[in-house]
Amino acid sequence: MLGKLLKHDFKSTARVLLPLQLALVAITILGMVILGLTPFGHPGTLLLITGTMVTYLIMVITLCIITQIYLIVSFYRSLFTHQGYLTFTLPATPWQLLHSKGITGFCWGLANILLTYLSILLLFASSVGFSDFGTAVRSLFTDSLTNTSVTVNGVTSQVSLSLLDLLGLSPFSALFFLAALTLVGCFYSIATGYASAAIGQLFAKHKVAATVITYLIIYFVMQFFYGIVSVLTAIRPLIAIANAAPETLNSLEFTINTMSRVYHPLFLVLLISQLVVGVILYLVSGFIMNKKINLD
Repeated sequence: MLGKLLKHDFKSTARVLLPLQLALVAITILGMVILGLTPFGHPGTLLLITGTMVTYLIMVITLCIITQIYLIVSFYRSLFTHQGYLTFTLPATPWQLLHSKGITGFCWGLANILLTYLSILLLFASSVGFSDFGTAVRSLFTDSLTNTSVTVNGVTSQVSLSLLDLLGLSPFSALFFLAALTLVGCFYSIATGYASAAIGQLFAKHKVAATVITYLIIYFVMQFFYGIVSVLTAIRPLIAIANAAPETLNSLEFTINTMSRVYHPLFLVLLISQLVVGVILYLVSGFIMNKKINLD
């Protein structure tokens, strides 16, 4: 039965979400054409490129938000409005209904993010030239972002950092964290939206408002948690920097180790917390669907 539910959910959501993803493809192609044909150094080039990038960013962010909102609205309508009377008459358990919606939402969310990543890479390749793409990417991560003079106890040292140095990650580790955060982030977003809808429908009135408020509460609580973790993880490295000898500050190894003591815990906490909270919210959705359905 789960297979039949998935087929139906993918088909119904594709009517809206597939055109949205195709719109992202069209925006990417248009951006590639503009960046590829625009002669650098020509009058008006900077204005044209800036306008293209601003428009691109606005449209990409808008498409991502619309995709997320539509998935939550589709989940709410099909289960907790008048459509729910038909949905819950199907020979499927509430958990099967949730799994179908969850898998469908996760796949669409992941497809949207992967298309966004690909879009950014293609635009970057168009701006630097496809033949120089590999070199440009390596330079982006390995070239020095900053070459700053740091003075400690009256002695000045030069500290040079690349993006990977700043993150304290190897290229493989950076890709691993990006892939893990992408997968977990997709699941967390879907679980948050579905749990908010499930909790919101419990209210006798103003269910949509209750859903939005629940989502915002979860969001702000998590942001507050991340803020506390950020402060706690930054205290020890900052103390280490303040107490370091001037000649040590110029050591790349010291810099990498210090920055990794800030970013690595943040990455791990973000990854683990989103996974744990996502699982909890997903289970809450299933529990509510099993125990308490308040249809319009």
